Amino acid sequence: MVQSQAILVPCEVWDMIGICGYWFLTNYGAALTSWALGQQIKKFGYEVVFIDIPSWIFPTRLDYRDDNSPSRRFIKNNFDTTNRFENHRDLYELNKKCDCFLLGSDQMWNWRDGRYCEEGGFFLFDYVDNRKKIVSYATSFGESVFKGGELDAALFERYLNRFDAISVRERTGISIVNDIARVSAEHVLDPVFLISQEEYRYLEKNSQMNESLKDKYILAYLLQPTVDKIKIINEISAYYGLKWIALGDLDKQ
Repeated sequence: MVQSQAILVPCEVWDMIGICGYWFLTNYGAALTSWALGQQIKKFGYEVVFIDIPSWIFPTRLDYRDDNSPSRRFIKNNFDTTNRFENHRDLYELNKKCDCFLLGSDQMWNWRDGRYCEEGGFFLFDYVDNRKKIVSYATSFGESVFKGGELDAALFERYLNRFDAISVRERTGISIVNDIARVSAEHVLDPVFLISQEEYRYLEKNSQMNESLKDKYILAYLLQPTVDKIKIINEISAYYGLKWIALGDLDKQ
């Protein structure tokens, strides 16, 4: 069994760390999770580059590839990103740039039946040279059980055994990793909880909302609004005598 180890620790051996994550999604949570992970890595003295998605990943989601999307602009204001990849040969070239490959948090292992056959092992680092360090940090399955098929499970077992260290965001992920790949995993915090209050205050000071919102208000972050959720927010708003503002996904603002 592969033994997990402390993940986010300083190490003079690595210079450039390539982070694979959902930083391109039009979603506040995905953007902040990626930003926080990159911030933490940079504080250890490493160089960070965010790996862009190849053409065959989410091919119909043009918003994920829009350079003017809020999430892409947010990440690119803070980190370097790679070029986009049109074929596997170019993707392999990343091995010349990165010393370590880090799979960031979020539901990158939310695996429906046949997903590997459709998208390849991009989120399993199948393009990474065996001599490189491969790590996952707080990666999530998004489910309490593995939803992939037999081929997916077999390929998960193969590639997870190449990881030098594996950590997951939910405790159920430990069992899934152990059952599928017979390797160990560590339960860790999502990267958003690794960052100090002062670092978030910096983002707040530079927020565009500061210009339009001068009075106190209640902020509601709603990914899936329902009648019951709106009712609760209205009750809280009435109790405190404050107006409320709702935020959804970035593509709905």
